[in-house]
Order: sequence, then C-alpha cells, then structure tokens
Amino acid sequence: MHELIIATTNQGKLREIRELLKDLDVKITSLSDYPDAPKVEEDGKNFAQNALKKAATIALYTGKLTLGEDSGLEVKALGNKPGIYSSRFAGNGATDKKNNAKLLRELRGVPLKKRQACLSGRQARYRCFAALVDGGAPRIEACGPVHCGIPRGGIPTGTPSIPHLKMGSFRRRGKGVIDVVSGSCAGVIALKGKGNNGFGYDPLFFIPRYHKTFGELEPAIKAKISHRARALGKVKKVLQQYIG
Repeated sequence: MHELIIATTNQGKLREIRELLKDLDVKITSLSDYPDAPKVEEDGKNFAQNALKKAATIALYTGKLTLGEDSGLEVKALGNKPGIYSSRFAGNGATDKKNNAKLLRELRGVPLKKRQACLSGRQARYRCFAALVDGGAPRIEACGPVHCGIPRGGIPTGTPSIPHLKMGSFRRRGKGVIDVVSGSCAGVIALKGKGNNGFGYDPLFFIPRYHKTFGELEPAIKAKISHRARALGKVKKVLQQYIG
C-alpha cells in the first residue's frame, strides 16, 4: 500500500482530507507522524504557492508521496481578505473564535440582503489548492526549477527544486510535482455564527441554497459541495491514475 503524507498539523483539515480520500488504497499519514520534519513558512503570495511549498518541502525531507494543501476565505467587501491569512486573521496563533470575531467586526454595517444574498457585500468564497509531489525514495536531488500550473507570482523562496512530472510520465513513478489542483465554494457571511460542525469560519459561512451555514450543514452534504471536497475530488482522480 502506498503512503500519502498530508503536510499539515491542522487536525480539522486532516479529518476532512482523510474522509474525502477514504476510498483510495493508500495509507494516510500526517506531520504528526514525522515530528522532526522541517517547519514550512507559508510565505507564498497565493494559496497555490503555499500548497506547493508544503508538499515539496515534506516530499524532499521524507522521499515520499506528499499532499500539500492551503485554503482560506475570501470576502468581497474586504477586498478578498483574509485570503491566505485566514488562519491568522486575528494574529499569529489566533483561535477560530478570535478569527470569526474579527471577521464580524470588519463587516459591521455591511448588510445581508436575504432576498439577494448573492449580491450582498457579504458575498464570500472558500478556496482550496492542493499540490501533489512525489519525493521518490530514497532521496531527491535538485533537478532544476519546478514548472507546473502555478498562478502568477512564481515559486516562493525556499521551495525545493524538483522536476515537474507530466501526465505522460505517470506510468513511471519518479521525483517531482505531479499536479496542483483547486476547488471553491461560494456563500455569504452570516450576521452571527450558527452550528458546531466543521472548523474555521464554518459557523459564519452561509449557503443560501441550503439555508444553513457550513457549521449547521450535514457533513455528508458538505463533503459534496465544499471547496476542499471539490479540490480533493480532483486529487483522487490524479492519484488513481498515478499510483494505479
């Protein structure tokens, strides 16, 4: 059985990723299983860069297949903030409660038009980017710059230099970037938090179609429509082709 390392210490994310990938014939581990792994500084300019840096760094360290994920919330009225700073919107080490409280303060006075929620200044979207990198046991050597589907801004400083694996090379496992995929989910920021499911901004992220926040939504439904579910659905297809 192949091992897939999830390059995160966020237990909420790890639970969701495990559930979304449960049908794959892989052994899922995380950074908790590699306590001496290097800490990755999330200094990218966008979600894709951060996801790739996490995956490449841990793949380089372990020599194994690694998934790096970065996600967050973008709010229209705030110029798409908090964005890549979602987990530390209220400061480094901030709790979900503090981040949610700051978000509500920032949106004070911005109305929620119930009949036209999609036109509200409180319109928002969750975004998720996931990068797959194969470390290729027993070790990686620097092989030139990464060339893959990274948005404008290039590769962040400190990202290990590894090759890009093209679709045609999937039959021969090696060292390199397999793919970078994304998913998003649109919603509206509610006036107050509701529900105890999920984590992060889920109690505030309202889905008009279901008349519920992510915090209230049944996990089975969230697992079909969330930003992470959509990105991981693509990851599953890539992995099924890659590992056979």
